[in-house]
Order: sequence, then C-alpha cells, then structure tokens
Amino acid sequence: MFDSVLIKYGAMIVGYSIIGLPVFGSKYKDKYLNMVEKDAAKITRDYVRNSSLLIDLAGAIGRLLVSYKTL
Repeated sequence: MFDSVLIKYGAMIVGYSIIGLPVFGSKYKDKYLNMVEKDAAKITRDYVRNSSLLIDLAGAIGRLLVSYKTL
C-alpha cells in the first residue's frame, strides 16, 4: 500500500513542481512572462493543459512501477 501511495502522490508532487518552474522559478520567470505577455488567460491555459498531461503521465508511470507486482 505504501508503494502505491508514494508512487502516485510522489509523481504528482514532482509534476506540479515542474509545472511551477516557468512561473515561480527565478531563472525562467521573466522569460515565460514575457513570452505570454503577462496575460492571465494564457498562463491559465498553459497550467491547465500541462497539469492534465502530467496527471495522465503520473498515472501511467505509477501503473508501470506497480506492474512488477502482477508479473
């Protein structure tokens, strides 16, 4: 049970950390905000798109890592 929880939520934490780098990371913050022209709609669109992709990716990675139990 601990493996499943760690894999599922650990992948989500890493994924959301990666999503936040362009907005909250000091190195990329200005570059990203200039690229989207500080438009809240574009930032929200990018966040929603990336978070849904990362949720699917985290689920797939979790299923791959837990599949060793079924083999």
